[in-house]
Amino acid sequence: MKNKRFLLIGLFLLITGIVLGALAAHALKAHLTTNQLESFKTGVFYQLLHALLFISFGLYTTSETQKPNIALGLYLALVGVLLFSLSIYFLNLQNLIGISLRWLGPVTPVGGVLMIIGWSAVFLKFFKIN
Repeated sequence: MKNKRFLLIGLFLLITGIVLGALAAHALKAHLTTNQLESFKTGVFYQLLHALLFISFGLYTTSETQKPNIALGLYLALVGVLLFSLSIYFLNLQNLIGISLRWLGPVTPVGGVLMIIGWSAVFLKFFKIN
């Protein structure tokens, strides 16, 4: 049986990433600086990359993705990409929405570290298996 949970997570990240990418390319272009737009696109890139990875793991059997290190790694990577990308989106949109969200600045690298830890756990589990 395929792992529907990770497949749905991946598809959700894919759909919202495409929408946010289109938003950045069209509607936000006139409202963000070049640096803000590039930063926003970085968030979209990591979100879309993780969407494809989660879809791939969603196509694995449930028993494979429920192995402790793999499942934990995938969930850490998910939390990481959400913290990373969402903090980037909101930091770049704060002037547009009129709310100071500077406190989100430290959240971005925390998300990056969680992605690294999560994918490292998955790597180590597969390395150990093979």
